[in-house]
Amino acid sequence: MVGIPTAVALTATLAFRGFSFWLPMLPGFWFSRHVLPRPAAEPHRTLGAYWALEPAALLQQLDATDGGLSSAEAAARLRRFGRNELKEGQRLSRVLVLWKQLRSPLLLLLLFAAVVSAVSGEWTDA
Repeated sequence: MVGIPTAVALTATLAFRGFSFWLPMLPGFWFSRHVLPRPAAEPHRTLGAYWALEPAALLQQLDATDGGLSSAEAAARLRRFGRNELKEGQRLSRVLVLWKQLRSPLLLLLLFAAVVSAVSGEWTDA
C-alpha cells in the first residue's frame, strides 16, 4: 500500500521482533555467565533423563527392585550416604537463598525489563 515490498516488510518485522526479544536478554545472560560464580559440581551420580527410561532400566540404575530396597540394602545405603537431612550449619540464610534465586537468567531479564519500564515511565508495566 505504501510502496514497500511484502518480503521487505516481513523481513523488517521479523528482525525487529527478534531483536526486541533477544536484545534485552543479553545483559542478564552476560551477567549470569561472567559475574556470578558457577555452582560446584554435585558429588553424587546423576541419572540423566530418568523420565525417558523404561521402568526396568531405571530400577537397574538405582540398584532397586519393584518391591523397593531390601532391609540390608537400605541399611548399607544409610551407612554409605547418611540420613537425608541437613547438617547443622548447612541451612542457608534468607539473603543467601534470595541471592541464589537472583542468579537465574530469566529473573535477571525480568528485572532488567522492569527497570527499563520504570525509567521510561511505564509504571503499570514496571
